[in-house]
Amino acid sequence: MADAGRGIFNTLKESYPDLHTSSAAISEAIKEGVTRNTSIGQGNGLAGSSRITTMTGGSFDITSGSGRVFLTPTQFNKIEQEPNFAFEGTCVSGCIMMNSDFSIGSALVFKGVEYFPSNIVDLQYEHPDEDLFILKLKQEPAGVGTRKAGRQMHTKVLNLMNSNPDYSVHIDWEGVNIIASSFADEFIGKLYLKIGQELFLSKIKNINLNPTVAQLLGKAIEQRTSVGKTDS
Repeated sequence: MADAGRGIFNTLKESYPDLHTSSAAISEAIKEGVTRNTSIGQGNGLAGSSRITTMTGGSFDITSGSGRVFLTPTQFNKIEQEPNFAFEGTCVSGCIMMNSDFSIGSALVFKGVEYFPSNIVDLQYEHPDEDLFILKLKQEPAGVGTRKAGRQMHTKVLNLMNSNPDYSVHIDWEGVNIIASSFADEFIGKLYLKIGQELFLSKIKNINLNPTVAQLLGKAIEQRTSVGKTDS
């Protein structure tokens, strides 16, 4: 991300008069709670971003003015360049390693309090009053007529389960009058086989099923169990 604004040093120098170089200003800016004006912002954006990237094993790189700071889990490199090479703005680059077992809440600890951000799971799928997720198939753009759509719903349910293992997932079939057998196989048949009977029965609830759809789902589970593989 980049902008051609005042730069970090010029932004902070009025509130932090002891800063004399761009690299020092960048080093200060990535600390918790550092901001030009506390009435406008909390000063945790760069601090949180640097923690997230480095805690996954990645890197965080900021260039602003004549300064540059490069962070990794084991390095903190601060560079001050000649003024004639200064970039009058700010460029922020972060690298997040995807193979790391990482919780964003562990990185976003400010003033000793762990922060849990709202996300699309909280806003769209979490039940407002109960500890469960609701997946309303009628509202899903993928539809219920293809194997590809079934694969998407299969993945979505697994993602919901992983986001909060204590929650069950209620799959709401209201308004769905008919489905493709390939959709049923890819979605429910393979899901049943992948997570196992015990977990499926305890965590997955199919609600508002009409008899036709219920029969297709049951047949998908029966056939997929007899085949014995998910292809995924």
